[in-house]
Amino acid sequence: HDIRSPITAIIGVQSLLSSTALNAEQQSYVDILGRSNRLLLELVESVLDPRIDSDSPPHPIRKILEAAVDPYRPIARSRGLTLKVRVAGAQVPSPLARADFLRLVGNLVDNALKYTDSGSIVVSASVPEGASPPVFVLSVSDTGRGIPADRLVAVRSGLPGPDGAVSASHGLGLEYARSTVKAAGGSLDIDSVSGIGTTVAIRLPVHPGARLDSVSGPAHSSPL
Repeated sequence: HDIRSPITAIIGVQSLLSSTALNAEQQSYVDILGRSNRLLLELVESVLDPRIDSDSPPHPIRKILEAAVDPYRPIARSRGLTLKVRVAGAQVPSPLARADFLRLVGNLVDNALKYTDSGSIVVSASVPEGASPPVFVLSVSDTGRGIPADRLVAVRSGLPGPDGAVSASHGLGLEYARSTVKAAGGSLDIDSVSGIGTTVAIRLPVHPGARLDSVSGPAHSSPL
């Protein structure tokens, strides 16, 4: 109750603010604030009572990706970055509990924003055709600073580099992603070129009985 109450109060104030005279840009920011607050409340609820998430049916991945990326759009816009979501089929189900997936994507996007000064960040999801057993692929690609070659092996393994230092791109967000994916029976890989950018690719087993026929066809993209 002590945690929920302040968040609920913020949501209430945001709702009041939304009813005042705002221009289009201000209204868009207030709307994002409202969605982000509701997302925060949802995450808190899932931590306080994990049954809320575990008992819910699989969610369409596009909706979860948009919800996870939404809070970062104002930051990207203010820095002149393009933030896109691409999904190969709108009905791909989430391979993780909703709260876990929201935190996973949020951590990766936050990490990409920290080290991308210009260009774009693209969040992609798909189930590649012909894979047996079926596998869900999530990737977050950026045109940021990249990871120097002498540190890339250490970052991939989650260990300090040869000089004992940890790469700037090797943060808590990446460690959270690594542990979450491992617990779900998946894998995480990192490809990066210094000065060009980084791609974090995650592969997770698909839910048994998932509607794989819904992922065929061209990918749909949602820009900033």
